[in-house]
Amino acid sequence: MEKLSLRRETTLKSLATLKESLELMKTEAAKNYHRSFRDSVIQRFKYTFDTLWKYCAVFLTQIKKTPFEKIGSPRTVFSLLHKEALITDIELTTFYQMLEYRNNTTHTYRESIAEAILHETQRYYDLMIAVTKRLEEDIPHA
Repeated sequence: MEKLSLRRETTLKSLATLKESLELMKTEAAKNYHRSFRDSVIQRFKYTFDTLWKYCAVFLTQIKKTPFEKIGSPRTVFSLLHKEALITDIELTTFYQMLEYRNNTTHTYRESIAEAILHETQRYYDLMIAVTKRLEEDIPHA
Protein backbone atom coordinates (compact mmCIF):
# COMPACT_ATOMS: atom_id res chain seq x y z
CA MET A 1 0.00 0.00 0.00
CA GLU A 2 2.99 2.30 0.43
CA LYS A 3 3.59 2.42 -3.32
CA LEU A 4 -0.07 3.26 -3.85
CA SER A 5 0.12 6.07 -1.29
CA LEU A 6 3.24 7.50 -2.93
CA ARG A 7 1.64 7.39 -6.40
CA ARG A 8 -1.50 9.00 -5.01
CA GLU A 9 0.47 11.83 -3.39
CA THR A 10 2.48 12.43 -6.57
CA THR A 11 -0.75 12.54 -8.59
CA LEU A 12 -2.37 15.00 -6.18
CA LYS A 13 0.70 17.27 -6.30
CA SER A 14 0.71 17.14 -10.10
CA LEU A 15 -2.99 17.98 -10.20
CA ALA A 16 -2.35 20.95 -7.90
CA THR A 17 0.33 22.33 -10.21
CA LEU A 18 -1.92 21.88 -13.23
CA LYS A 19 -4.73 23.68 -11.44
CA GLU A 20 -2.33 26.51 -10.62
CA SER A 21 -1.37 26.90 -14.29
CA LEU A 22 -5.00 26.79 -15.40
CA GLU A 23 -5.80 29.56 -12.91
CA LEU A 24 -2.86 31.63 -14.11
CA MET A 25 -4.18 31.37 -17.68
CA LYS A 26 -7.13 33.48 -16.53
CA THR A 27 -4.95 36.37 -15.37
CA GLU A 28 -4.03 39.56 -17.18
CA ALA A 29 -0.39 38.48 -17.32
CA ALA A 30 -1.38 35.42 -19.34
CA LYS A 31 -2.77 37.66 -22.04
CA ASN A 32 0.62 39.33 -22.45
CA TYR A 33 2.61 36.10 -22.31
CA HIS A 34 0.10 33.66 -23.79
CA ARG A 35 2.61 31.24 -25.32
CA SER A 36 4.67 30.91 -22.15
CA PHE A 37 1.62 30.39 -19.96
CA ARG A 38 0.07 28.00 -22.51
CA ASP A 39 3.25 25.96 -22.69
CA SER A 40 3.32 25.74 -18.90
CA VAL A 41 -0.23 24.35 -18.89
CA ILE A 42 0.68 21.82 -21.57
CA GLN A 43 3.81 20.64 -19.76
CA ARG A 44 1.90 20.26 -16.52
CA PHE A 45 -0.92 18.44 -18.33
CA LYS A 46 1.66 16.02 -19.73
CA TYR A 47 3.24 15.05 -16.43
CA THR A 48 -0.08 15.04 -14.61
CA PHE A 49 -1.51 12.60 -17.13
CA ASP A 50 1.58 10.42 -16.68
CA THR A 51 1.36 10.42 -12.89
CA LEU A 52 -2.38 9.66 -13.03
CA TRP A 53 -2.18 6.62 -15.28
CA LYS A 54 0.70 5.22 -13.24
CA TYR A 55 -1.32 5.74 -10.04
CA CYS A 56 -4.25 3.96 -11.71
CA ALA A 57 -1.95 1.08 -12.67
CA VAL A 58 -0.79 0.62 -9.09
CA PHE A 59 -4.41 0.92 -7.89
CA LEU A 60 -5.47 -1.84 -10.28
CA THR A 61 -2.69 -4.19 -9.15
CA GLN A 62 -2.98 -3.52 -5.42
CA ILE A 63 -6.70 -2.90 -4.89
CA LYS A 64 -8.37 -4.72 -7.78
CA LYS A 65 -5.71 -7.48 -7.84
CA THR A 66 -5.16 -7.15 -11.58
CA PRO A 67 -2.10 -9.19 -12.55
CA PHE A 68 0.85 -6.90 -13.22
CA GLU A 69 1.44 -8.60 -16.58
CA LYS A 70 -1.91 -7.26 -17.84
CA ILE A 71 -0.82 -3.66 -17.31
CA GLY A 72 1.47 -2.21 -19.90
CA SER A 73 0.28 1.09 -21.26
CA PRO A 74 -2.03 3.97 -20.42
CA ARG A 75 -4.59 2.64 -22.94
CA THR A 76 -4.65 -0.74 -21.18
CA VAL A 77 -4.94 0.89 -17.76
CA PHE A 78 -7.94 2.98 -18.77
CA SER A 79 -9.58 -0.02 -20.46
CA LEU A 80 -9.17 -1.98 -17.22
CA LEU A 81 -10.63 0.89 -15.18
CA HIS A 82 -13.60 0.82 -17.54
CA LYS A 83 -13.92 -2.94 -17.15
CA GLU A 84 -13.96 -2.43 -13.37
CA ALA A 85 -16.77 0.14 -13.83
CA LEU A 86 -14.58 2.90 -12.39
CA ILE A 87 -14.97 5.05 -15.50
CA THR A 88 -17.85 5.38 -17.94
CA ASP A 89 -17.87 4.83 -21.70
CA ILE A 90 -17.64 8.58 -22.28
CA GLU A 91 -14.80 8.93 -19.78
CA LEU A 92 -12.92 6.07 -21.47
CA THR A 93 -13.23 7.85 -24.80
CA THR A 94 -12.04 11.07 -23.17
CA PHE A 95 -9.02 9.31 -21.67
CA TYR A 96 -8.15 7.95 -25.12
CA GLN A 97 -8.36 11.50 -26.50
CA MET A 98 -6.28 12.71 -23.59
CA LEU A 99 -3.65 10.08 -24.39
CA GLU A 100 -3.54 11.24 -27.99
CA TYR A 101 -3.07 14.85 -26.87
CA ARG A 102 -0.44 13.79 -24.35
CA ASN A 103 1.45 12.05 -27.16
CA ASN A 104 1.13 15.20 -29.29
CA THR A 105 2.73 17.43 -26.66
CA THR A 106 6.02 16.98 -28.48
CA HIS A 107 4.47 18.90 -31.38
CA THR A 108 3.48 22.02 -29.46
CA TYR A 109 5.66 24.08 -31.75
CA ARG A 110 2.68 23.73 -34.08
CA GLU A 111 0.34 26.46 -32.92
CA SER A 112 -2.86 24.58 -33.81
CA ILE A 113 -1.88 21.53 -31.74
CA ALA A 114 -0.81 23.63 -28.76
CA GLU A 115 -4.06 25.61 -28.79
CA ALA A 116 -6.17 22.45 -29.15
CA ILE A 117 -4.47 20.88 -26.13
CA LEU A 118 -4.89 24.07 -24.12
CA HIS A 119 -8.57 24.29 -25.06
CA GLU A 120 -9.27 20.81 -23.61
CA THR A 121 -7.07 20.91 -20.53
CA GLN A 122 -9.66 22.26 -18.06
CA ARG A 123 -12.08 19.49 -19.01
CA TYR A 124 -9.28 16.92 -18.71
CA TYR A 125 -8.27 18.31 -15.34
CA ASP A 126 -11.86 17.96 -14.08
CA LEU A 127 -11.98 14.33 -15.21
CA MET A 128 -8.62 13.51 -13.63
CA ILE A 129 -9.83 14.98 -10.33
CA ALA A 130 -13.08 13.00 -10.51
CA VAL A 131 -11.31 9.71 -11.19
CA THR A 132 -8.76 10.34 -8.45
CA LYS A 133 -11.62 10.85 -5.97
CA ARG A 134 -13.40 7.74 -7.26
CA LEU A 135 -10.32 5.61 -6.72
CA GLU A 136 -9.93 7.03 -3.23
CA GLU A 137 -13.42 5.77 -2.38
CA ASP A 138 -12.39 2.22 -3.34
CA ILE A 139 -9.24 2.15 -1.19
CA PRO A 140 -9.83 0.41 2.16
CA HIS A 141 -8.80 2.66 5.03
CA ALA A 142 -7.46 1.27 8.26
